[in-house]
Amino acid sequence: MGKYQKTFFGIFPRTEALVKATQDWERRRITDEELKKFYEEDYRFWLYVQKEIGAEPFVDGMLNWDDLFHPLSEIYEGIQRGPLSRFLETNTFYRPLRLTSTPFLKKGELEKWSETYFRKNGNTWAACLPGIHALHYHFSRENEEISYEFCANLLSPLLDFLAQKRKFSFFHLMEPWLEPAHLKAQHKQAYHSAFSTLPPLKYILHPSSVTPVSLPFYLSLPISGLKVDATGFLPEWWKEIEWNSRVALYIGIIDMRQSRIEKRDWLKGYLEKVESNPGIREIVLTGNTDPMFLPATVAKKKMELVKEI
Repeated sequence: MGKYQKTFFGIFPRTEALVKATQDWERRRITDEELKKFYEEDYRFWLYVQKEIGAEPFVDGMLNWDDLFHPLSEIYEGIQRGPLSRFLETNTFYRPLRLTSTPFLKKGELEKWSETYFRKNGNTWAACLPGIHALHYHFSRENEEISYEFCANLLSPLLDFLAQKRKFSFFHLMEPWLEPAHLKAQHKQAYHSAFSTLPPLKYILHPSSVTPVSLPFYLSLPISGLKVDATGFLPEWWKEIEWNSRVALYIGIIDMRQSRIEKRDWLKGYLEKVESNPGIREIVLTGNTDPMFLPATVAKKKMELVKEI
């Protein structure tokens, strides 16, 4: 199959220097401008790491995102952040979004907002956003009438702007709560229909998990890529499943949830199983989740593994 592509996504960990600088800023020991310099150093550091391992498209590391959702509360009137909640079964926390009124974009703020939270642009850059189900999962808990289409309509103008004005080429849609087995048939159809209303761009879908049972549903969506967590997808399954050749496989072969460094023999052996499936024509090596769950030094070391595969 030839040389693998490589890329990473999501929120990256801050270096110790940036963590300390943030603490100093909170205690008013350094100024806003001084803190900004530490952020710039981290942005340059993670871009350097990505270039060194041959990753593309690039991501900016989302270093100034508190969590997956908070930038949406900055651009939409009628959307606010709720109290701290545990993120799935991890030791990290986030503030879920809640609707306070009919949401609408803040007038004249989109360009400044996009430059703040999506720092880079161009044909070799990707942007990360919460997916339709991630929004629906939270909004519908307080209002059962909230539809998937409603959530798609919130995302569409943001995606359009980032693609047309900022020239992003790829969009990672993060769906950590999406599990088709937990959805009723009508909800699956509603999700599929809403997804089809998004602007026709290159989407890489990141569901909570992928199994041979849920795979056909994911591959039926209008996506360019699908991330599969190698730690939850048994090697022998690759021979058994049917893959849609128009969809690139983003194989989450680097476990970003724990610090143990993978053995190269295991990585290569697993990829041989993946390549045994004739329907898979494009393989992209990546992590199984955001690198933010690891210290920066460990995340860097694990990312560098893909350079040698």
